[in-house]
Amino acid sequence: MKKCLVIGGAGFVGTNLSMNLAGKGYDVTICDCVEGSMCSSRIQNLKYIKLNYFKQKIDDGLLRQQDMVILLISSVNPDSSMANPEICYDKDIIKMIELLEQMRRCEVNRLVFVSSGGTVYGNQNIEKLREDMLTYPINHYGIMKLTQEKILLMYNQLYGMDNVIFRLANPYGEGQRKASGVGAVTAFLQNIMHGEKIYLYGQGEPVRDYIHIDDAVEMMRLCLEKRSVGSKEALYNVGTGEGNSILEVMRMAEKITARKADVVYLGTREFDVARNVLDIGRICSVIGDYECLNLELGMKRYYESLRRIM
Repeated sequence: MKKCLVIGGAGFVGTNLSMNLAGKGYDVTICDCVEGSMCSSRIQNLKYIKLNYFKQKIDDGLLRQQDMVILLISSVNPDSSMANPEICYDKDIIKMIELLEQMRRCEVNRLVFVSSGGTVYGNQNIEKLREDMLTYPINHYGIMKLTQEKILLMYNQLYGMDNVIFRLANPYGEGQRKASGVGAVTAFLQNIMHGEKIYLYGQGEPVRDYIHIDDAVEMMRLCLEKRSVGSKEALYNVGTGEGNSILEVMRMAEKITARKADVVYLGTREFDVARNVLDIGRICSVIGDYECLNLELGMKRYYESLRRIM
């Protein structure tokens, strides 16, 4: 039984990944700053430690018990990183270095980092984005994530660690909160269901790779289990390899809910990339061919879960 500490495990990706791992026999300990009673009921039976990652230190004794640490937490999102750029450099990067040094002292050799497939590549005129391409982030969030990736790869090379990086596309599904400020699928479905306005930047032209959270966490777990320990490949895209414009997603949400969206069109944002669709060839070379839910079917499934909790 592999033991893993999931930092940020009470969040959207963390809850779903923790449940996936626990369901496959992993010994999961969640570390997050919210009250345990406020966590999703889906993780109530898992071990939980209340700790503010950015302000408190993880206990050495707890860390020594782990086979790997999974880091899912971030102090900013793409939008807030542009309003307060100093936060992500002051908090996230420094804290990751401190965590890696602590892991080395405690002889824990693997940090799994969920990075951003949506921001690190920047604007590139290419159909699908590969891990070996140059990167041109156009917001502070993307630069922060890319810097964290480089630090992890450096620790692999210098200290023989086996850190793994997942560049995750745009996940959606059960447990995603509209209040988090990310997630077009969630925002569109919930706003239409509640009769609230939808604010679109530009005309909804940007194309994104949307992946159901069940597929995302399954792909990550399979990769961790099937890749060779110490493999020279430590960086993997996690997505569907298919793209849809934001306007197309909104039209799907209208079709699924059988309601018309109340749309307010705003000006374009200079830090939004035009197209971001991930090439998933590298991760599929490890886990085998993987068929993700198509977007409309995934959104229908998600919509039904939202209706049950209304």
